[in-house]
Amino acid sequence: MKVRRAVVYLFSLVLVLLLSSGNVSGLQAVEQGPSLQSSQPTLLDGFGFSVSVEGDQVLAGAPHATGTRGQTGKAFLFERASGQRLREFTPSSPLGNDLFGLSVSLTADYAIVGAPRGRGTSRRPAGSVSVFDRSTGALRHVIVSPNQWAAAFGHAVAAQGLLVAVGDPGASTATEFEVGEVYLIDAITGKIRRTLGSPRAKRRRADGFGHAVTFLGPMLAVSAPRGGAGDDGRVFLFDHESGRLPRVLESPDPQTNEYFGWALASDAELLVVGALGRDTTQPDAGAVYLYTNTGEFLRMLESPKPGKGDRFGEAVALLPDYIIVGAPGHDAAGIDAGSIFVFDRKTGTLQSMIANPSETTGVADLFGLSLSGAGRDFVVGSPYGDLEAMPDAGLVHQFRLPVSQEER
Repeated sequence: MKVRRAVVYLFSLVLVLLLSSGNVSGLQAVEQGPSLQSSQPTLLDGFGFSVSVEGDQVLAGAPHATGTRGQTGKAFLFERASGQRLREFTPSSPLGNDLFGLSVSLTADYAIVGAPRGRGTSRRPAGSVSVFDRSTGALRHVIVSPNQWAAAFGHAVAAQGLLVAVGDPGASTATEFEVGEVYLIDAITGKIRRTLGSPRAKRRRADGFGHAVTFLGPMLAVSAPRGGAGDDGRVFLFDHESGRLPRVLESPDPQTNEYFGWALASDAELLVVGALGRDTTQPDAGAVYLYTNTGEFLRMLESPKPGKGDRFGEAVALLPDYIIVGAPGHDAAGIDAGSIFVFDRKTGTLQSMIANPSETTGVADLFGLSLSGAGRDFVVGSPYGDLEAMPDAGLVHQFRLPVSQEER
C-alpha cells in the first residue's frame, strides 16, 4: 500500500448552528475547504452525484457529463487540500447515456467507477464497472456482469482492500424478473470471486437487492430498499468469504414505503442505514438507524426540524467520531436546496446542521445527495448546484469538523 502524505488544509472558517435536542444552543466552528467542480461544467452534468474519499484525494462522479457519444458520464480525481483536479476518467467504449460515474469508490490503489447503463457482454446497456490505477490513471479492467439478464451492473460499488462489491438491483434470472445480484470481484485480476443472489422467495415485483453495498469488517451489507410487502426495506448481512447469510435487518418499526436501506455506511464496528421514506411528524421526512457489526439495533436518528419530503437519510457517512446524514430535500436554504446533519457517533446527539452554503439561490441543488469522509474531513455532493458560469452543473463541498470532546 502506498503511504499517502498528510493532508494540510488551508480552510476558511464558516459558522454553522449547533443544535441540541432540536434547539439552537450556540455556535460551532466548522472549516470549509475549496469546492470542487467539473473540468467543463455543463447544464445538468450531475457532478457530485457520487463521491468517495480516501487519503488526501476525492473521487467524484458526473453521470450525465458529455463525452464523445453524448451524455456518457465522467469521473474526476481531486487533491483535497488544494481542490486541484488530478485526473479525468471516461468510459472506454461508451454507448451514450452510460451513467458512468453514478457510483464511485476510491481505494489506496484504485479508482472504481460504475456505469449501470454501460456496455454489457451483448453490447446492450446492461452495465459495467471500470477499475483505474489511482496513481497513473491507467485503465486496468472493464468488468461486465456474467448474467445475460443483467440490467444495472455497477449501480452500486464499494471496496475493502482488494475486494470490490458491485450491485445490480435490476438483474434477472431465467425464472425471476429483477431479483437483483451482487458480485465480489478481485481488483487485481478483475475476476469475479462470488455471486450473491437475493435470498428472498419468489415475488411479483423487484425489491432492489443490490441498491447499496458496504463492507462491515468480515461482513458485506446489501440493501433491498423495496423489500417487504409494503416496500419497507431490508438489509442483508453476508459473510463475504463464505457467502453465508447470518442476519437480515429490517426497520424496528416498519412503515410502508420507508425504503429502509436506501443508503448504507459502515466501518468494522458500526453500520448506518438510511430510510429516506420514513414518516415522522412529516411525510417522507426520513430517518437513520444504527446497528452493531453483528446486526444488533442501537438507535434511530431523526432530523430535529423535519419537513415534508426532506429525505433525511438519502446519504450517510461514518467518521471515527461523527455520523453525517444528508437530507437533500431540506428547505432551510431554499426549496430542495438540501442540508446535512452531524451527530455524535457514540451518543447519537445532534452536533450541527449545515444548510446548503451555495452563494446562489440553492433551490433544487440537492446538497447532501452524496457523502463521504475520512477522519474529521468529509465531502458533500450538490449535483445540481449552480456555478457562476453554468447553472445546475453540480459541485462538491468540503468540510472539516472540530476535534471531539474526548480528543481535547
